[in-house]
Amino acid sequence: MVPVVSVITPSIPERAEMLAECCVSVNAQTVRFEHLVMVDEEYRGCSVTVNKLAADARGRWLFRLDDDDLLRPDCLALHLAAVRGADVVYSPPVVEGEPEAPFHGDPPGIPAVALIRRSLWEELGGYDESLIHCEDFDFFSRALEAGARFRRIPEQTWTYRFHGRNKSRDALAGVRS
Repeated sequence: MVPVVSVITPSIPERAEMLAECCVSVNAQTVRFEHLVMVDEEYRGCSVTVNKLAADARGRWLFRLDDDDLLRPDCLALHLAAVRGADVVYSPPVVEGEPEAPFHGDPPGIPAVALIRRSLWEELGGYDESLIHCEDFDFFSRALEAGARFRRIPEQTWTYRFHGRNKSRDALAGVRS
């Protein structure tokens, strides 16, 4: 059976523990999904990894989820319930470790965690692989310019865990803890 949603999670080797916790939260979802995970052993970058995962995805919807984020069990169901007429569905997170306000804005300044219509992803060519940072902001900016319809649901369906480390920065610096 073809999944409704393809959850896409990029990671790097030093984040195995966070990735395991992320996977547990994804496995608790109540809708049909597939979870594609890739550990970027060569540190090519988040945008490259996400694009490879998206190319392998089978779902009609892509759900971008970083390895350090966690989903509530009803996250995907709540996002899917809001898809009518939308190309991107997103929600504010519960934020651990820093102020929530920056995560509660309007597009394109929304978190990378979002449900994205696969046809929009393909139309825009996914993430710009030349970008080391802000590939999600760039994608959502291009989506807005293309006329994509965004829908924000009010429920906090996921958790952003601030820990002072970033996959893109770590890859750029060649950090291997």
